[in-house]
Amino acid sequence: MSEKIAPKASGFSPITSAQSRIHDIAATASNLRAIDAKVVDNDDDLLAEIGYKQELKRRFSTFQIFGIAYSIMGILPSVASLLGTALSAGPAGAVWSWAVASIFILTIGISMSELASSIPTSDTGFPMAQVIYDSLGRRWAIAFMSLMAGCQWLMGSSLLTAASRQIWAFARDDGLPFCSIVKVVNKKLRVPIRAVILACLISLAIGCLCLAGTAAANALFSLGVLGNYLAWCTPVFLKLTFGKHKFNPGSFYLGPIFSPIIGWIACAWGAFITVLVCFPATKSVTKEDMNYCIVITGGVWILSIVFFFTYKYKYYHGPRSNLDDDNIEVVSSAEDVSYPHDEKV
Repeated sequence: MSEKIAPKASGFSPITSAQSRIHDIAATASNLRAIDAKVVDNDDDLLAEIGYKQELKRRFSTFQIFGIAYSIMGILPSVASLLGTALSAGPAGAVWSWAVASIFILTIGISMSELASSIPTSDTGFPMAQVIYDSLGRRWAIAFMSLMAGCQWLMGSSLLTAASRQIWAFARDDGLPFCSIVKVVNKKLRVPIRAVILACLISLAIGCLCLAGTAAANALFSLGVLGNYLAWCTPVFLKLTFGKHKFNPGSFYLGPIFSPIIGWIACAWGAFITVLVCFPATKSVTKEDMNYCIVITGGVWILSIVFFFTYKYKYYHGPRSNLDDDNIEVVSSAEDVSYPHDEKV
């Protein structure tokens, strides 16, 4: 595959005009690939058709994949952490809000599955603990809350795994600052250890912001929901609009009638939630209970756009194929390969 390589440059360059800069970005963009998941025999061949060599270890069983997916969803910790908000609508509201939301979230899961198939996260002061305490007593409350704490830890571990792979994938395509350092893969473990460390440091830094107060914590929780829905619904929306003539269904596909119906329902639900999580929790808003999620989101977008248009556009041109990179060794997901401990790629 022939790629357009931009000339090496350093430093930030001034934007003489938006039109010229957009032209420069389009001129060096990665070539589009025609991908058909049905014509390949295995996962490695599909990865090659997308434009990448196999670098990471990908040998999860069906049960392991289910475990990661279930822990990322964190059903038990999520119910526990949001039960206080749900109970403000009464017991019926708490039950039916979860039931209705689950149906709409399922449409997002189905739509994302189609994309993944085509192209391969005394008063206790805590409502859930109070409910268990009132119903079963102190010992059962401690036992259940200990179980939930363990589930939250597993949920965090799975989220960290997913986040580190996303960081590595973006760094592999030269999309992140210091990408040459972050995208290194340990050859023995087939794991992007540096991306995992970076994900841990970022998570700890963001988590420390919760210590700043309730407003900061609420903003971060809202930001997590907002970021997830944007990440889920954006590819679904593009598949339904600009990319509908380029989309080749994989083995999981609902057909030309039900697929767009489910997809548009998912996008509508995502748009509703995106707006909803930006609202404050109370009608009388003060600086202490203001929802600063939109401020953080807007700030990140603005800084990212400025950084890309002034500097990173020289290096990031979209998905960067590594099929012609002889420094990367192809490893089948069905093989066991031994490497020296200190050898990296």
